[in-house]
Amino acid sequence: PDRIQAAHAQWTADWLAWEGAHDAEYKMKAAIVEEQLAGAVDSRALRARFEAIESEKLELYQRRYQEYVQVAKGLQRLGS
Repeated sequence: PDRIQAAHAQWTADWLAWEGAHDAEYKMKAAIVEEQLAGAVDSRALRARFEAIESEKLELYQRRYQEYVQVAKGLQRLGS
């Protein structure tokens, strides 16, 4: 049980680290496009790029979170 608890704690710590890095990465990508948008005359392509970045961020987050939940639940079952 102690090893399973430790594995769950490590899994959670890894998730939180990934979540922070993921957020920072996509904030940077969005900021670059926002800066380009500020100086753009025709910004349709840049707006589409910004929306694609936001969509990609959310999709990746959702997939990774689903994985996190599945593994966490599996570890909890093992510990029961």
